[in-house]
Amino acid sequence: MNMVKMKLSELMGAPTDDELRELEEAEKKVPVFDEESPEMTAEQLIQFTLPFQKSP
Repeated sequence: MNMVKMKLSELMGAPTDDELRELEEAEKKVPVFDEESPEMTAEQLIQFTLPFQKSP
């Protein structure tokens, strides 16, 4: 079995003008937190990032 390395951009092509405009608008927005998805505490953020840290 051969493995193939591909980039997402190769599958989807270049973003459309509409997609670029949506991304630009999203960059300007501030995250909104509510009771169902409250902002994480400093301790929660540390626990959340631990699985993604590389071992020395």
